[in-house]
Amino acid sequence: MLVISAGIGGGFPGRADVGSLVVADAMVAADLGSQTPDGFLSVDELGFGSSIVAADAELAARLRHELQRAGLAVSGGTAVTVSTATGTAETAAELLRRVPDAAAEGMEGFGVATAAQQFGVPALELRAISNAVGPRDRDAWRIKDALDALQAASSILREVITS
Repeated sequence: MLVISAGIGGGFPGRADVGSLVVADAMVAADLGSQTPDGFLSVDELGFGSSIVAADAELAARLRHELQRAGLAVSGGTAVTVSTATGTAETAAELLRRVPDAAAEGMEGFGVATAAQQFGVPALELRAISNAVGPRDRDAWRIKDALDALQAASSILREVITS
């Protein structure tokens, strides 16, 4: 059994281009914690649990390999989950300070991965990149391109997870 959170999301510039795919190595709740006078403290630093769920490393590597073999642009890295989509350069920079290997941003992955973890089921997150993380520019969004990439990736999933 395997749980896959698949959808579109933002890509961090230089790590995941619009129209490409990200197969996450880990899913991180990037804004789960507390603001303090000294800055943000993650739920981990507060001692209230973990904001990180590791992906099944073998399956993630195999999926990345097969997507590349199919000619699709794909990268790895951390998929950050946020409760408010990033819309400024400052917020994007802050996320990268918190999660230096962030490649993609979404709003569901950590929750899905946490539920899977509670049932002892491995999880993966697959994001097709529709926009750059940073200043909000709806004219630059490429949702159709991201959905096309996600559809192409989805056609390979069954082959990867059953082999």
